[in-house]
Amino acid sequence: MRFAARHALFVAAALTSAALPLSRALAQQNAPAAAGAPGSEPDRAAALRAKAESLMADRSRYREAADLLRQASALTPVEDGTRSDDLHLAANLLFYAGAIGNAQSIMVEAAEAALARGDILVAANSLVDAGWIANQHHGAAEARVLAFRALHLAASPLLNDDQRDAIRKRVILAGLEHA
Repeated sequence: MRFAARHALFVAAALTSAALPLSRALAQQNAPAAAGAPGSEPDRAAALRAKAESLMADRSRYREAADLLRQASALTPVEDGTRSDDLHLAANLLFYAGAIGNAQSIMVEAAEAALARGDILVAANSLVDAGWIANQHHGAAEARVLAFRALHLAASPLLNDDQRDAIRKRVILAGLEHA
């Protein structure tokens, strides 16, 4: 290795090691409150979910409940399945409130949240739901793309044959096989 290359690597390593304590200090300073602490993100998310649940009794407040669920999902860690559940429910509420375009995009968000935590089955099913919604609102083109994405996930080796078949059947039942 040439001197200049070794020197550059040494300087980069020195800068990185010097910055590490500073970045740790900043991370601790900016760290969210511990779970369970008053005002922590999990507590705020739970409060938003409870408020949304109370609003669901009144169909005229579905949009408001959906907004609260989206806020709760944003406060929920990626690895928590509640995140995609909140988005899925928000999408359903928006669909029944007549906000079909928003419902479809939030259902896709639910699929992406599930996929981010590695839950392929929930992600694929959410994509089928989003495809069905898109078929109601946008027509066949977007529904076809979403169905293709769901079927692509169904081919995952992480799913068993029964799970794959269930996704394929949902695509057919949702009318997306020829969308």
